[in-house]
Amino acid sequence: MLFAHGTVNPMVMAVFALPVITLACAVWLLAEAGALRFTDKIADHVPGFEANGKGDITIIQLLSHQGGFPNADVPKAAWEDHELLRRAVSGFTLEWTPGSRVYYHGRAAHWVAAVLIEALTKTDYRAFIREQVIEPLGLGDELFVGLPDARHERATDMHEPAASGGGQVKRAEENNPEFRRAGTPGGGGYASARAMAAFYQMLAAGGTLRSGVERTAVRFAPLSTEQIDWYVATGEPFDKAGAYHVDGGAAAFIESLSGSPSNVAGLPVRLLLRLAREAGLALGPP
Repeated sequence: MLFAHGTVNPMVMAVFALPVITLACAVWLLAEAGALRFTDKIADHVPGFEANGKGDITIIQLLSHQGGFPNADVPKAAWEDHELLRRAVSGFTLEWTPGSRVYYHGRAAHWVAAVLIEALTKTDYRAFIREQVIEPLGLGDELFVGLPDARHERATDMHEPAASGGGQVKRAEENNPEFRRAGTPGGGGYASARAMAAFYQMLAAGGTLRSGVERTAVRFAPLSTEQIDWYVATGEPFDKAGAYHVDGGAAAFIESLSGSPSNVAGLPVRLLLRLAREAGLALGPP
């Protein structure tokens, strides 16, 4: 996949499924490293989890939503107090016999997976995901499980239909710094659209993300108010990235262009073709 940086510091949106997928990636990495087997009992790695009849639940049962505690949750205080988090998941109680049915554990399974990762790595699960899953892909500034405070200004608010049926209202639970920084494993992810596309493409490609950066510098001559008014009146700026068309009326004002011309109006064609050839795709000239 071509992952081209054309926008500096894009906005990020809440993506509920993101932490779930990155948690699974992290567990797979630990399995590949020999730190766990999917047939291991969770209690073998998380002492205390055996409480309330959970001692025989395996990692594969957890990941496939067969644990038997689908409605369990942790207190909000456990978002940052991870000793409390470990005690909270250890205290989960069974609703049915583990392994007897498959039922989505909306938050419960993901909190347990987070505690499992921390028990094995001695690292905050959010840091492990960032360092071992996200940053190696070059997505560290656009994909987050736990949004740093310095990035909160880039987060778009979440909305839902108003109870009155008229318009949209902000969701009270998620549009706040506490939720954004928490990185709750069942739904606290943030990402740009292109970062999510790149991440899913990596999964589809078996763990490989082909990326590249093409930078093009366009220098405009100083413009008078009359020239600006004239260009705006043409209507050309209103549907163009950067508010100008490099091959249209704006060409009269461009002093120089350094880099890929196609990158200004769309994709950097030369870079795209190189990445395609590296991926074994026969596109463009040889």
